[in-house]
Amino acid sequence: EVLNEPNSGHHADTLGTGTERAKNYVTILKEAHKIIREEDPDGKIVGISGCPGFEVWTEQVLAAGGAPYFDIVSVHNYRPAPIQGSARENPIGRVRDALARYGKEAPIWNGEFGFLLPPRNEKGRPM
Repeated sequence: EVLNEPNSGHHADTLGTGTERAKNYVTILKEAHKIIREEDPDGKIVGISGCPGFEVWTEQVLAAGGAPYFDIVSVHNYRPAPIQGSARENPIGRVRDALARYGKEAPIWNGEFGFLLPPRNEKGRPM
């Protein structure tokens, strides 16, 4: 997976913000693609790797030219109902739609998932 959650705030110092973030990520993705293909032409490159908001992030990376540089899309979906509803309501469906618009065929992996817990007191009990 080329970078963990590059659309999160903790990458702002290295990738920038706004549309420049996706362009800078594509630069890294392209270089990783080149190196991985030199070492293992059959290796699978997992890209996008976005945290919640990944459907918008996927669109931005594809618009910035990232489609040729990954084989698998990773999303980190922490929503409680990840794949239900129409494509419009469904973030995974929106990722599929974005891939289709850019002519990219790739499996979508949910690379991280979990449920948020309520805040807990010092004894570990929900507050």
